[in-house]
Amino acid sequence: MTQALKKIWLDTDPGFDDWLTMLLLGSNPDIEWLGVSVVAGNAPVAITYDNALRIKAHDGLTVPIYRGCERTAGGRHRDGTAHPRRQRHADDGRDPATGRRC
Repeated sequence: MTQALKKIWLDTDPGFDDWLTMLLLGSNPDIEWLGVSVVAGNAPVAITYDNALRIKAHDGLTVPIYRGCERTAGGRHRDGTAHPRRQRHADDGRDPATGRRC
C-alpha cells in the first residue's frame, strides 16, 4: 500500500539560512510541496521575494512562489522586544557571518 504524500506549504523570509530548507524540501520525494509564501523578516519583502526567486532558479525548483506581507506581523517578538533584524542579517538578508547572499 502506498502512503499518501505529506502536503507542505513553506512561509518564509529567505536569506541564506532558508536556502537549505528549500533545498531539502525540493529534494524530498515523500512530500508534495504546494508552494512558498515570502514575507518580510530578515529583509524587506522585495528583497526576500527576490531571494526566493534566486533560490528557485539556481536550484531548478518548480514550486510556485508568492509574494506575501510587506512587514512583519507586529514587528515584535513574543517577549515584546522589537525585531532586531538589522542586528542578525544584512539589509539584503545576507548571513552576516559569511556575507553570502542567495
